[in-house]
Amino acid sequence: MNITTFAKRLCLLIPLFTAPVAFAAEQMTPSAPQLAAKAYVLMDANSGNVLVTVSDLLHGIIIQSGNDASVALSEHIAGSEDAFADMMNKTAGDLGMVNSHFMNPTGLPNPDHYATAHDMALLARAIIHEDPAHYAIYSQK
Repeated sequence: MNITTFAKRLCLLIPLFTAPVAFAAEQMTPSAPQLAAKAYVLMDANSGNVLVTVSDLLHGIIIQSGNDASVALSEHIAGSEDAFADMMNKTAGDLGMVNSHFMNPTGLPNPDHYATAHDMALLARAIIHEDPAHYAIYSQK
C-alpha cells in the first residue's frame, strides 16, 4: 500500500482516539466551499446541503479511497484539513510513528508528507487492534 492509503487509514483512527461521537452521528453537513475546491460529494438538490452519513463516509474512505469522504470527515471532526492533519500527526506520534509527517487527510502529494515502512507497519497494527468493529469493511469491494 502507498502513503495515500495509509494516510486515509490514519484518518479513520483519529475519531477512535479523539471524537467517538463522530461515529454515533446520524448525519453531518461538512463545509462545502473547501470540499467543492478539492472533490465532489452528493448534495441535496432542493436545499444544496451536503448530507452524508458517517457510515457512508467511512465506507467511502475504506472501499473507494474517497478523497471527498476524507475531507468531509476531517472537516467535521477538526474544522479544517490542516487542523485534522495536526491531529493525524499527534496520533501518529502517540502510536510511535516518529518518522512520518502528514499534511492532509487524503494522502495527496506534498513535499512535507512522508512516512517510513516501519511507521506504516505500526499504523497497520493499530488499525487491526484498535478498530476491530470496522475491520470487515476492508474486505469489501
